[in-house]
Amino acid sequence: MASILAWIAPTVTEDHVRRLRLVYSDAEVQLRSGAMLFMGSGRTFRRQPVSEAATYSARTPTGKYSAGSITRWGHDGSVERALHVSVANDGLVVDVNSLGLRSIYTSTAELDGTRGTLVSTRLDWITRIVGECEIDVETLGGHWLGFNQFASRSLVSNVERVSGGRLTVDVDGFHIDRQRWQPRPDEGSFLESLDGALAPLRDDPDRWSLGLSGGLDSRLLLSMLKSRKHETNVVLNCHVFGNPIDPDVSVSTRIGAADYVAHKALEEPDLDASAALSVLREYCATTCATTPATAGIKYLLYGSIAEQGRVIVDGAFGEVGRRQYLNRLRLFGRAALRNEDAEKLMPHFRYARSPVFRSEVVQRMKQGMVDELRELIHVLRATFGDDANLLIDGISIASRLPNYYGYGQAWVDMLADNFMPFTEVSVLSSIMQVSRTKESAAVSYKRVIRERAPGLAKLPLVKGGREYPFWLGGIAATGYAMMRRRVGSQAEKKPNHYLELLKEYVIDSSRDRSTRDYALYDPVAIQDLVDRYYAGEGSLEAAVDWWLAFDLWRRSLQSSG
Repeated sequence: MASILAWIAPTVTEDHVRRLRLVYSDAEVQLRSGAMLFMGSGRTFRRQPVSEAATYSARTPTGKYSAGSITRWGHDGSVERALHVSVANDGLVVDVNSLGLRSIYTSTAELDGTRGTLVSTRLDWITRIVGECEIDVETLGGHWLGFNQFASRSLVSNVERVSGGRLTVDVDGFHIDRQRWQPRPDEGSFLESLDGALAPLRDDPDRWSLGLSGGLDSRLLLSMLKSRKHETNVVLNCHVFGNPIDPDVSVSTRIGAADYVAHKALEEPDLDASAALSVLREYCATTCATTPATAGIKYLLYGSIAEQGRVIVDGAFGEVGRRQYLNRLRLFGRAALRNEDAEKLMPHFRYARSPVFRSEVVQRMKQGMVDELRELIHVLRATFGDDANLLIDGISIASRLPNYYGYGQAWVDMLADNFMPFTEVSVLSSIMQVSRTKESAAVSYKRVIRERAPGLAKLPLVKGGREYPFWLGGIAATGYAMMRRRVGSQAEKKPNHYLELLKEYVIDSSRDRSTRDYALYDPVAIQDLVDRYYAGEGSLEAAVDWWLAFDLWRRSLQSSG
């Protein structure tokens, strides 16, 4: 199950069905009773039938009970539910995993004179039905000016977001019991937990395909799988997405030439302007502008792996285990953490996207970002005290999983079954146990790779689009990549194909009335940005791509009438 949309009210009419169908026209499942209309589906962009565990089925002829899950694979081969829905005649219950890799949204609304409650996995579907939902400027602060939000609040007014806990809905309204993730005590070591998470891949290797970039995290996973290859004599399936001249693709392909690895390098699909715009609209609406817009094209390739009947293994969030994320904070921000001085910590969390908002709006966004960070640190200190390692890892898990990876997961789940070993509860809990001891106890990914698959240590790694020697450490590797950037790349960077293909649309959007009248925008800055980019200033590509993502997302929130 990838998406749901439900309406619970004292009565459900044909007009209500019509309104919901306007935003969810391809629902595969529709359950209707006197008090509820429920719609759900498998994968919007996937032609292959979904697995039984992800679909809905009637349970009793009288109660019309139905249940379904958005699932994650557990380390013992079982299914861990990221989001589970139980549906009955008079309402529904949604349980959301406390890690927040998926979210559910809800809002009260009035449809054709009937007061009721909307529930959906898609924020834009609710806002298009409810109307009168505005982007919350303060909540947008961390989402746009930083790496991600620090609180898992809804990005728009009049809609509640649940990223951990239980949502209960009946004809009288809704109730939310929120739950924060807590590490499990007495988990094994990091390597033991990660080995356990990878057990299903060894037991049924043909069912899986590892996303193998030139980075360290996916290489660690491959090394831990290859170290057992002679015991099982299996071929490991790996894939990479992108242009063959991209260093990530090039290095991944070289790794793929090794024994016991079946490697596929897939280039992004070649879509015409109309098809591309349709995909980007859906992608940005689903992911809430957490990546540049045109990144959505490449992610369509997840469907190609799914069509082979395989589950995608993703090394995402591996940085938390090697303590690379927020490393500057660990070096320079300990005192500010203890003092809950969010203002002083802000530079460590800033991320430049696109300068398209009015100055007074940016100030409100900055204040919202500060307030959210202060609140999060206060909550974490109540649990973990002043241990800087625990606080920093806690910030990563509590904020980055739901507010960066979680938004993207909504899109990936539409395309393929997938598994992220580094987000297993046992793995994250073991990382937090390392935090409780001492910093030097953090696992060295490179040491594990050398011990388990020495051949993988002979090939370079990729950071920031540049290759660097495997033996270089984190700070040295960053410096090396910066130096390579200054002296020139290994291959000339090509213009963004889809920004060029959508040139007419992007220019028109930068000038249209919707952009000029939008209260948060600086329309002069937007038009200047777009004009300069298409006049040849290639350095503005990322800023234009980020603005396009935000603009497609905010337009998706508008009422469907």
